[in-house]
Amino acid sequence: MHRWGIIGCGNIASSFAQALVYLPDAELRAAASLQPGRSERFIRRHEGKKAYQQYGDLLADRDVDIVYVATPHNLHHQLVRQCLEAGKHVLCEKPLTINATQAEELMHVASANNLFLMEAMWTRFLPAIQGAMKAVRAGEIGEVQHVSATFGFFADVGPSHRLLNRDLAGGALLDVGVYPISFIQMIFREDPVRISSSARIGATGVDLHCQATYEYASGATAHLEASIESDCANVAIIRGTKGEIRIPLFWKATEWISAIKGRPTTTTACRYPSTGLQFEAREVMESLNLGRRESDIMPLGDTLAVIKQMDQMRNAWGLVYPGESI
Repeated sequence: MHRWGIIGCGNIASSFAQALVYLPDAELRAAASLQPGRSERFIRRHEGKKAYQQYGDLLADRDVDIVYVATPHNLHHQLVRQCLEAGKHVLCEKPLTINATQAEELMHVASANNLFLMEAMWTRFLPAIQGAMKAVRAGEIGEVQHVSATFGFFADVGPSHRLLNRDLAGGALLDVGVYPISFIQMIFREDPVRISSSARIGATGVDLHCQATYEYASGATAHLEASIESDCANVAIIRGTKGEIRIPLFWKATEWISAIKGRPTTTTACRYPSTGLQFEAREVMESLNLGRRESDIMPLGDTLAVIKQMDQMRNAWGLVYPGESI
């Protein structure tokens, strides 16, 4: 049995706790929130064991093996480090950290302590994404020439909300742009030779909309768009020399569409129960069962590459969060 602790008891943490129910070898052992009464309500709602008012108390709990960090972005670095130093394996919400320097430090600490660390990019583990990737790797659409992915919506929130709050590392890039960037990285598994990007910076000092074009040494290209001020197409497309794969609502995909030259277009449905976060949790536990300290599907090298790409974009825009330099 793998015993989970959750730090941060917001909406995504609730979705994760709901998903754990679908894993017979997972147990919600504890949750912690600094807001009075919140962890108690969370534990009652999700039938966990212990509620803590301080993060340190959860980390001192010997019955917790793995910690899922579900706090705002700006706290990830500090909390993940504390988890690792307390001897806990860690699954941390995306982005793992707000910049590459922080990410490299955490990866060093995890390695030094022989602990598992993974960014919670749940999209990669969904059955539809895994099915599409199997087809791409098998060469069904030929050599990949172009990938595009967009994710955007209108965030009807006030300026202090985490999405718009610079102090909390808000903005479109880190919150939703990380999805298409990680998707592109999953396909190419190499650094682009050139990134051209732009962003619209809002009144609170964070990016409301951004886009980027990648160029690779092979001649392949990729394009991404992310927004928290307007809807995007919210689709990923992988184009190859023999056809293309289209994935509607790719970050929470339930199907993928294959259009290969000379064949009928096919749609493969891959629906799943609950919130879908059970697949990333299962990956953590299966990796640990095999003695692995990182995931083959979401390796730390991909996490670091994506964060470095985001650093490069923000540097070009002049977007620096409090307490950092990039």
